[in-house]
Amino acid sequence: MHANEPFIHSTWDTVMKLRTALASAASLMSAAAIAAGPGYLGELDNSSIDIGHTLGSKSTPFNGAFNDVFAFDLLDAGFIKGGLHTTTGLEFGIKKLKATIEGGSLALPETFFVNESGTLNFLLEDLSGGHYTVTVSGTVFGGQGSYGGDIYAVTQAVPEPESLALLLAGVGLALTMKARRMKAPLHTTA
Repeated sequence: MHANEPFIHSTWDTVMKLRTALASAASLMSAAAIAAGPGYLGELDNSSIDIGHTLGSKSTPFNGAFNDVFAFDLLDAGFIKGGLHTTTGLEFGIKKLKATIEGGSLALPETFFVNESGTLNFLLEDLSGGHYTVTVSGTVFGGQGSYGGDIYAVTQAVPEPESLALLLAGVGLALTMKARRMKAPLHTTA
């Protein structure tokens, strides 16, 4: 074994870890760049929207706490689910990332926290239609950080009055025909 071999292996491992971390950060930042930033997302009805935000950069570093508010209207009763992710293990990023969901039929805000791998998932069921907000917060360190994710809203179909009337008319017709068959005399052949 050569005397410099441990140094070469540790240097190579460090370079590979840094390369992987930079690729992950670039991927996350590009995903956040095409996602909707904080603000009003519109009406969600059986639809999904990507969200994200990049805070700070090398030229304009940012360190400290942030609160990003994403607002939307759930058109009918249903549920919302989604998730957020951020990179971990770097010299910069976001720590203590969390999402707080409130509004609509929620009596109290629901808060979800990121796990060790940098991922946070949420699911809220049995919601009424109404105005909701998702507040994403955390602390940026190392001058820059970013997160990305999505919100998916699934609403339950409410039948139109015309469809309901047509359904009831069909059931009534079927019952009437059954009643007529039961009253009709049986024909026998002898």
